[in-house]
Amino acid sequence: MHLLPVVITGLLTMPQGAVELPLVWEQMNNIEQQEGGSYRTTGPDPWILSEPLDLPIKPDYSILHIELKADQDAQGEVRWLMPGDSFVSERTLAFQVQSSEEYSSYYIDLAQKNIFFGLDRLRLDPSHGAGLNFSIRSIAMMRPEALPEAEITELIDFRGYTSKLHYLPGDTIEYQVRVHAFNYPDQSSTKTLDVFLLDADGNEIAHALHWWGIQPGYRIREISGYITPDLPLSPGAYTMKFVSEDLRSGLILEHQHDFAILADTDAFVYETPFKYIKDFSIIRDKDSLFHIFSITGDFYATHEWMPNGQERTLSHGTSRDLRHWTYHRPALSINDKTYPDSEIRYQDQGVWAPHVIQHDERYYLFYTSINTNVSQSISVAVSDDLYHWEEYEGNPVFNLDGVDWAIWSQDHWADCRDPMVFHDNETFYLYVTASVLVDSVGQGAVVVAESKDLFSWYNPQIACVTPPVPESPHVWKSGGNFYMYTSAGGGGVWESDNPVSGWKLTDIARVPTQEYAQPIPTSGGYAEEVLELEDGSILVAAATFRYFGNSIYIARLKMDENGRPVGYESPYNITEE
Repeated sequence: MHLLPVVITGLLTMPQGAVELPLVWEQMNNIEQQEGGSYRTTGPDPWILSEPLDLPIKPDYSILHIELKADQDAQGEVRWLMPGDSFVSERTLAFQVQSSEEYSSYYIDLAQKNIFFGLDRLRLDPSHGAGLNFSIRSIAMMRPEALPEAEITELIDFRGYTSKLHYLPGDTIEYQVRVHAFNYPDQSSTKTLDVFLLDADGNEIAHALHWWGIQPGYRIREISGYITPDLPLSPGAYTMKFVSEDLRSGLILEHQHDFAILADTDAFVYETPFKYIKDFSIIRDKDSLFHIFSITGDFYATHEWMPNGQERTLSHGTSRDLRHWTYHRPALSINDKTYPDSEIRYQDQGVWAPHVIQHDERYYLFYTSINTNVSQSISVAVSDDLYHWEEYEGNPVFNLDGVDWAIWSQDHWADCRDPMVFHDNETFYLYVTASVLVDSVGQGAVVVAESKDLFSWYNPQIACVTPPVPESPHVWKSGGNFYMYTSAGGGGVWESDNPVSGWKLTDIARVPTQEYAQPIPTSGGYAEEVLELEDGSILVAAATFRYFGNSIYIARLKMDENGRPVGYESPYNITEE
């Protein structure tokens, strides 16, 4: 929604060494301006976008200072473009807004990702929901050395984490500490790092000590190690506490990270050490070995797909019992191979959302390939053994180019992702996430296309409309009907009597990952996949989203006498036959 430009006025407390941003808000989304210049959020995704900024910012001006007040606690996000960048290069940092009747200062280090070289446009996302009232008094850029001393500790990104969130008894507990020390006082001094392993009552079980330092000019330092308790840890919740002390200044930094040791009766969990995982696929080979393929990225960075960022690799793990996992070389990785563009206009910038099926003794890995504009298409790779993959030379095999009801273009962000292929009555059905026009209004949807050979796809149709764009459709058949999971804003469980049309949202619950995530809480599931076993039972694997350790939990689907899903249970001893 375009509104009249709004100029921020009343800059009353410009900090020393700051440069005022002559901000004019050009666009607003789900935000209304109130009398007196304050704002109110009106929808689930509110943001304000500035006009292009006619203000050269040098790299040493990396601190963004915002004065604002809000009527409730909220999470804000600052997004910005560097000069000459396109919107697909937008950088993002989050900050916590505290409710207050007075204006409060927020200092945000845009160089936290080590990529700040200026500022072109600024976008402020004040919350992720409706009903927040807020007011902005000033926005300015400033030098790090102009920071108030009390703010320095808040801007040091000091984080420690274990390699996974869940371990088995007897596993080695690895950890890593990452310090973004751009604003660290006296960077050349010596520091100590104490690592404490604590039980659920806070009692110390083990301890490790490191000596370390950061040389002038360095911003990021990583320290790795492992904890070896005298006795194997029993199942339950644990905490790793990290404490760093600067021996010259006395500055102390602390961070804690929770993890768990699993019991035999706990849920089956898949994680990748020191990597986060997102959209995934699970399959069982002819030798009853389970395989999981997933998007993966580094813990310490944000979960992003932007250029030179993350989500350019599809990981691969195997297990016989869904508890002990072996990790293999990536199935696909942009970092390992230059994708051919030759006569094909499509060139991959990232790879998302793998989905693997078996047909005629071969395996087919469908995935989302994105170009430099984040326009999304579906590509495929083929394998005889699930370990060695070869890309199809005709990629991409599907997108929504030329479909009159689809909102799709190769020149900008365009939804056509999260492929899932279902085989029924000699026909393959490809389901993807999409944005479509319904009565001239943009909507989120699941789109389905058909094929006889897995490479040529035709007759795309809208399967169901979910006003927010859905994520990760997955279809299975039970009791003569078809069921489909979707997640994110368009999430739910759908039912139909045929795989193409007639889909209706049901009251069937999605996988309650919170019940399986004990003793480490989770925010809930965002993607599900179904796998039918030889005995007719059905597994459901559900991914969760958490910083420093996403997980995939595995449950068993419960059905009534008609084959309709009615709930979930933990799949204990799933491999016993």
